[in-house]
Amino acid sequence: MKKEIGMPKTNNQKNGFTKFITRIFRSRETGIMLVLLGICLLLAVIAPRFLMISNITNVARQMAVIAIISVGMTYVIVTGGIDLSVGSTVAFTGCISALLLVNGYPIIFCIITGLLLGTLVGLTNGLLVVYVKLAPFIATLGTMGIARGLVLALTKGYPIQPFPKSFEMIGRGYLGIIPIPVLIMLGIVIIGHILLSRTRIGRYIYYIGSNETAARLSGLNVNGTLVFVYTVAGFLSGLASVVLISRLTSAQSNMGSGFELDAIAAVVIGGTSLSGGEGSVIGSLVGAALMGIIKNALILLGVNVYWQSVVIGLVIVFAVSVDAFRKNEIKINIKEIILRNRQRREATKGTQKIKTIFLVIPIFLVILAIVGSNMLRNRPQQKEIDSASVIAPTILPVEIDPEKQFGMNQEVFTCENKLVVNNVVVRENENQDFLIVDVEITNESDDQVPINSFDFTVVDEVGNVHTDEAIGRMENALGSHRLDPHLSVAGEVAFRVPKDDRQVKLIWQPGWCTGVVYIDLFKEGN
Repeated sequence: MKKEIGMPKTNNQKNGFTKFITRIFRSRETGIMLVLLGICLLLAVIAPRFLMISNITNVARQMAVIAIISVGMTYVIVTGGIDLSVGSTVAFTGCISALLLVNGYPIIFCIITGLLLGTLVGLTNGLLVVYVKLAPFIATLGTMGIARGLVLALTKGYPIQPFPKSFEMIGRGYLGIIPIPVLIMLGIVIIGHILLSRTRIGRYIYYIGSNETAARLSGLNVNGTLVFVYTVAGFLSGLASVVLISRLTSAQSNMGSGFELDAIAAVVIGGTSLSGGEGSVIGSLVGAALMGIIKNALILLGVNVYWQSVVIGLVIVFAVSVDAFRKNEIKINIKEIILRNRQRREATKGTQKIKTIFLVIPIFLVILAIVGSNMLRNRPQQKEIDSASVIAPTILPVEIDPEKQFGMNQEVFTCENKLVVNNVVVRENENQDFLIVDVEITNESDDQVPINSFDFTVVDEVGNVHTDEAIGRMENALGSHRLDPHLSVAGEVAFRVPKDDRQVKLIWQPGWCTGVVYIDLFKEGN
């Protein structure tokens, strides 16, 4: 019998194709991928700068830290646990590594120390959960407080810097056009995905999350697996801290705050169930990417910083709602959908309206938040008054570079921003002397940047920091601003300076970059 050309596909072929499409659309990552794609397409239209290579690489580098932490968090949550200590672990391991770096220890030794300390915190969490029988929430909450307290005790709240330039390459370097943190992130994601989905211990992790009692009765090494999971989470937090302090070129006691919530959100958005037994590393990567792109979008759109958390929270709720709706409603067989809709139209009329409302409300709230933020952003801003705050660019004496010294009223450029010191006033009284510096900053870059008084400090001729308190109690204090491209902000920054020591220089080091310049406050520029 001759085979006819254009012969229709057999039922088996149709069923195979249908099953393949169904499997794709019912996967955990599909719903969030569609949301991510939709946001990217929308940004490409309303904010063309989003598609710039520099912006894309910047977003990828910034999300790398949370993505690395999210791999370990995925393991923990799949077992039905939780790890609240990852943010404090980042601060603890990062500050210890930074202290070793500024004291001249070899870079590889400092990195290994950070990784081992993170592993130790994770191992401690696992032992508390397995052998002390503490709930994961309580155990990791305790280690979170201990790690954060140790950081504050060791650093006394001071930032730690500078680092060797070769170390900064880890967080700020490129391999071709790809940032090194992104390569590290991709390597961790690939290894984590293979370990969770293709190995025996990965199956054990899923079994424990699905039913821990049944896993124990089956003879699985539940205790060893749980200790392994929390140890991996600690190790990856240590690795993330090394990448983070290298990118920021400094370490601070408050860094990592909120990372635990960001990591949990990324994991849950990626389809991992908080009840355990379900999830994937790839999904967590997509969740981390979604959060990174949303934060970047809010900056590009000029959304007020105070509204950004609100918008991110709404998008998280919306993304998870879409994923839940997808799991319950998507069917590839159109005839079956029509038939079922006819049969239950009356019975489920109210339920369908409720589901529609749950999907529409988050979208409406996101739009409302953005519009409201823009309206508030265009209102005249009131003067900000900052209370006394502790600052210091380093715990070591500052080495002043003669080539980076400037005088009064000179235009100083660093990190694509311009600074002009307009005036200096010394106010004296019985208790304290204030040196008040009147500065004007212009953002010459194409991105929104944060500006605040923490970017400044005062040192003497030999590099000793004379003051560590910026007093914002003046009429026109330079508070915290997010300065839009090609705009300027002016304000005052005040310092306590001894009456007999006025030969000082002002250090300007924006917190988001490595540029440092020095302005002689009592010497006119050329």
